[in-house]
Amino acid sequence: MPVISKDVDIYFYNNYHNGDVFYSKEFVKDIKNKTGKTHFYIHNNNPVILKDVDIKQIQAPTPSNISTVSKKDNDVYINTWIGQGGKYNKFSCSLKSNYLLFQDVYKILGIDIEPIGFYIPDVDFDKVDKVNTDKYFEKNKNKTVLICNNNVLSGQAVNFNFDAIIKHMSNVFSDTTFIFTNNTQLVGDNITTANNIIGYDKGNLLEISYLSTKIDTIIGRASGPFCFSHIKENMKDENKKFIVFSNEEDEGKWVPDSESTAKQHWLNRYDKQYVIDSIEKTIKINE
Repeated sequence: MPVISKDVDIYFYNNYHNGDVFYSKEFVKDIKNKTGKTHFYIHNNNPVILKDVDIKQIQAPTPSNISTVSKKDNDVYINTWIGQGGKYNKFSCSLKSNYLLFQDVYKILGIDIEPIGFYIPDVDFDKVDKVNTDKYFEKNKNKTVLICNNNVLSGQAVNFNFDAIIKHMSNVFSDTTFIFTNNTQLVGDNITTANNIIGYDKGNLLEISYLSTKIDTIIGRASGPFCFSHIKENMKDENKKFIVFSNEEDEGKWVPDSESTAKQHWLNRYDKQYVIDSIEKTIKINE
């Protein structure tokens, strides 16, 4: 092209999951600020995941998953999914791979890209429901662990049940509160769910993102609510600890260590005792 005209309408699109859209948001916001007249995001997820971004969202069929940037009439289409043709998956699903994709997008658009750390997701929490979470943490002064126990949808980690592991942890750390993002069969004085705190369990991913800022240790797989904890506020917190299970380290540590002062612990073994020992060791760090 390059497409630098302020007269074009720009359509971002992504055919995949909540995390894929969320991980693209800072690139989208930056391109929105630098180009185009009107901006849209086409995806098939709940639109609340971008309710803090001033952009029109559309649920509709999208263009090809192969093309990175395409043009039709006076409209520009930008594919934000890193899986297109496999050419951007050098570092699995990670910020580094997203950066490779958007380096090409920015070059085609004829605009300058910022340093990689600029694109760690940031949430405008003034547009997020915070009241119940704030009330909860005003009363609960315990150490907290967030368990992102949703299953992965794209094979990036082994799906296993966290209940048996956290049952052991909740007994060992009786003065620590364990908060599950999804339902659990566990019952205990120091066990609860994000739903119980936030007040609802549908369309609450940005609320979980806010909840994660209050948490000492965050455990999960490289998917779902865990993605929404990868925000600047958490990644720049040297007291924050992440424990992530994934097949590839780059995918688990979506934000590279070079851009994070939070401690990220990557695990790719799933046998129960190893998982218990690893989590227990990490929680004890800096106690």
